Amino acid sequence: MAQMAVTKYYNGFPPKYREKQGYAVYKMFKNGELPKPSQCIGCQNSTDNGATIMAHNENYHTPLNYVEICYHCHMAVHYRFKDPLTWRKWCDLTANDWQPPKGRDYKVFLRVWVWVRTTETVLPKKLTWLHTLPDIEPNLYEPEPVLDVLG
Repeated sequence: MAQMAVTKYYNGFPPKYREKQGYAVYKMFKNGELPKPSQCIGCQNSTDNGATIMAHNENYHTPLNYVEICYHCHMAVHYRFKDPLTWRKWCDLTANDWQPPKGRDYKVFLRVWVWVRTTETVLPKKLTWLHTLPDIEPNLYEPEPVLDVLG
């Protein structure tokens, strides 16, 4: 499990803040203080069958409140704001036991994303954690309050 470079805002959190919080969790995985993620909450892929599983956080104020998610579902989570219709199809497909390819390849993810976009809409057999995420990016970041040292 490698630490990824953070370059964009997400849910209002600046890249430096996301990177700091993410690195703290990454170190805990590496030092054995937390068990490494092993099964995707979205599609149920697991490290046992060769999937790359990582930690995803929607709110970086609570860095230990992450979900275990495979690389492709993780990329889909971040793409959901760009293309909410394809995101809904992704959620519904995984709810019907479809799994994206194993591994960690961005070009493969993009091909799969386009395939999902062009598939027929399916009714989900069940609702998953992925279905609970908003289609519009929220702003959850609130900077630390500045103390009034002059007052």
